[in-house]
Amino acid sequence: MKKLTTRIVFLSALLFAVSLLLHFVVYPKFNLTEWSWGAPILHQKKIVLNESPDKYNLVVIGSSRVHRQVDPAILNSHIGTGNEIQAFNAGVNWLFAPESFYVFDHLKKENSGLKYAVIELSKIRTVDYSNLHTTRIIYWYSFRYFMFTIKAVWNSNFSLIEKINTTVVHVISYVDNLLNLGYFTEAFSFDSTIRYDNSLPDVGPAKNGFNPYIDSETNSVTNDRDEPAGRYQKFLADTSVVTKRKQFSKQKFDRFESDPKLLNKYNEVYAKHLNNMIDNAARNGITLFFLLSPRIDLKQYDELIPLCHHIKPGHCIEISDSDKFPELYLASNSSDETHLNTKGAEIYSSILARKLDELIFQR
Repeated sequence: MKKLTTRIVFLSALLFAVSLLLHFVVYPKFNLTEWSWGAPILHQKKIVLNESPDKYNLVVIGSSRVHRQVDPAILNSHIGTGNEIQAFNAGVNWLFAPESFYVFDHLKKENSGLKYAVIELSKIRTVDYSNLHTTRIIYWYSFRYFMFTIKAVWNSNFSLIEKINTTVVHVISYVDNLLNLGYFTEAFSFDSTIRYDNSLPDVGPAKNGFNPYIDSETNSVTNDRDEPAGRYQKFLADTSVVTKRKQFSKQKFDRFESDPKLLNKYNEVYAKHLNNMIDNAARNGITLFFLLSPRIDLKQYDELIPLCHHIKPGHCIEISDSDKFPELYLASNSSDETHLNTKGAEIYSSILARKLDELIFQR
């Protein structure tokens, strides 16, 4: 029994050592996989950007609140006085920190024309146990991102239970990454030569990355493989969920306004990381902004509002307060509880364009 145990330990250690060798030496040296292999929509957008690396000078990175709501055509026409801005929507459903930082790090290396970037501000990603061991959760890790994640989680306003759970799932996912789970199957079979097709919804017919959700006026839906059946009809049956989101946003912003001292209870690790990103981007000739979106998840306000206040002045764009932006909390501008329809996306994009114009050209 003792010999069997020794052999198991030895073989496990050998397997782990081989995995580390592959992970840190073989894969980087021979560039065997695309950095975007874990997210097909992201990979399609990367292809479009790489076709004209000097064409787009502004990218907006974030979750479906970017992918479905930020129209680059509106940014182009509303920022500056002419052709100063050529924007691209690099949003991907469920893209949160630090995966969004991973995306930005690669886009700024590959796109020589990039001058401005907007990254949606979010809590550190919490992984549901049902999604553990999936490619999307694993592919983007590095030791640097892993250490930042753990430190930021334990300096956050999360509850103790949430801190423990979030730490556990990230440790598991990072170990999966070190063991190269997915590399031997999905990464090597990943079709890195896939070309952009106008019939695919993920990048949008204008090839600018924008793919809006349902339009409440025409009752039409996007041709999206991820579109839940009956999602909009379910929303129409109870639009009070948007009113509740509006009320909750107001309560949270009113709370910080009535007691500004609460803003001092912020995630110092996270704020330092964001400010370092701003400085590093500037050294590469890129002005980086962080965006606080409307209708964020209810648990995010206590973390993100103080964080926005401790990002370098002029680098956090807040469009989340329902008192300031009531039009973004109207059921008539919505496709569901958390997303805007095409009309709402137009309004939202115009507000974002105005904010960026003030920060970039109107200083």
